[in-house]
Amino acid sequence: MVNKAVFYAAAIISGVILAAAGNTLYYGSNHDINLQNAKIYFFYSDSCPHCREVKPYVEEFAEKHNLTWCNVAKMDSNCSKVAEELGIKYVPTLVVIDKETHIFIGSDEVIKAIEGLK
Repeated sequence: MVNKAVFYAAAIISGVILAAAGNTLYYGSNHDINLQNAKIYFFYSDSCPHCREVKPYVEEFAEKHNLTWCNVAKMDSNCSKVAEELGIKYVPTLVVIDKETHIFIGSDEVIKAIEGLK
């Protein structure tokens, strides 16, 4: 009979390996995103500390790409429509729509996505 501790350790190690592989595959796909004709939205809140953390990255990215800023406290109809269609509920969220829709939620994902899209 397998010791419970060995079983749980193996399960945790397997989970970490699969998460790392999935992360690599997920962020590796950024190279397939065509930013030339993409619609890019950044959903944020002025009161969100994580949004303030990623703001410099997004501002630099926005200098080179056509990005729509969507402040969740006062969204226009375009941002509201995108948020509703995609079920955007959290900030910060970066949405890139080219041939497919790519959604990056949270400061870590937004920063990694922007770094991968440069």
